[in-house]
Amino acid sequence: MGRDVAVNGRRLALSGVLLVTACFPTITHGPRVEHGLAFGVTAATTSGDTHTEGDEGLALREGTFGAFIGHGWESTNRRKPAVYLGVVVPVFVPYAQADLYVQAPQAWTGPLAAGLGATGSIEGGSLYTQFGFQPERGIGWQAMAGYGVRTSSSSEQSTSPAWVGNIGLSFASGHFRGLLFAQGADGRAPGNCFTNSATQVRQCETGPHGRVVSFGVSLGRHQKNAGAPP
Repeated sequence: MGRDVAVNGRRLALSGVLLVTACFPTITHGPRVEHGLAFGVTAATTSGDTHTEGDEGLALREGTFGAFIGHGWESTNRRKPAVYLGVVVPVFVPYAQADLYVQAPQAWTGPLAAGLGATGSIEGGSLYTQFGFQPERGIGWQAMAGYGVRTSSSSEQSTSPAWVGNIGLSFASGHFRGLLFAQGADGRAPGNCFTNSATQVRQCETGPHGRVVSFGVSLGRHQKNAGAPP
């Protein structure tokens, strides 16, 4: 009885890890930082090449289904940068992905907004740039491009590097914030690793090339009231 419980517990823990392995860098904010607290939910589907990690089949990167919360700091001085710090937690297990984004001073970019950011979690991290047109209220657009590396869910495999991209439409009205997006990844799945019996040196094969696409939505509430759309 005790042994069965322990075995089932290990299986459940492993399945929980695999549910969140290979996540896209989840960006729930636009290129323009708004001052205040924001929270909501995000969900995305994934389609494309799959590979094997351990005993499971996974895509190169997986869309995230979970909750997010973050805070932005925006200066009234257009010559100073703005900062956003947030976290996304998938629904199934408390496995967080942190996001730090720094927007370039608005005086540099005019009517557009742009900045640099980084996401990080236990499995790896990504660096990205984001830009677009995001009015205080109404409809805007955005684009993101980045590069990241993550570890495999199997200790017998190498890391997985990939280029990622994202385009989307945003909407702001009152305290509501919405984002419809499409994202894609192009890179390599983890390769199998082994230890050379003669040299005792660990060597890893190059993983297979893969591509995936993902479509999703983020819905949230922001502390700042944007007013009704024009």
